[in-house]
Amino acid sequence: TDNWWLFGPMIGAGLAAPAVPRRLALWEVLALVAFWRVSRVASLLLLPYLAWLGFATALTAAIWSTAS
Repeated sequence: TDNWWLFGPMIGAGLAAPAVPRRLALWEVLALVAFWRVSRVASLLLLPYLAWLGFATALTAAIWSTAS
């Protein structure tokens, strides 16, 4: 598929959905570190997005576990 680089070999195993939030969080933390080197204010402005990403991941996991 076109998104194989994002999901990797987990597509066939049905494990792609839990992998996406972890990858997003990883990219967000890497962006935060990169921004910190350029501008500390810019990196601090990414913290609310990181908090939202954590909340959305927890909410999705709760809905997914309830629906299963």
